[in-house]
Amino acid sequence: MTAASAALAASTTGLVAWLVKAVAIGIAGGLDRSPLEGPLFLLGLLAGAVAAPIVMIAVQTVVVAVLPASVGWVEHEAGLWLAAGAFVVAALVVHRARVSPGRR
Repeated sequence: MTAASAALAASTTGLVAWLVKAVAIGIAGGLDRSPLEGPLFLLGLLAGAVAAPIVMIAVQTVVVAVLPASVGWVEHEAGLWLAAGAFVVAALVVHRARVSPGRR
């Protein structure tokens, strides 16, 4: 299994777990009424925790494959910079949505 397929599997598991959790909450009639809510939340959280570093590895692998081998150590660093930058952008988007939920 490659890093990209592992990242896809872990992130898909988290997505499906949280979708099923939302359906379970809806069927139960609200928060804290479904016995599946806690375990599905933890499964999604664990899948996200597994997916995050694998996504970084997958991004680095892609960058290393794209850059010419002659650049040496820079290709490995560029993968880390790109992956870290993507996580910073994602964190900023989430932060802005929480700080100013009314503004779009």
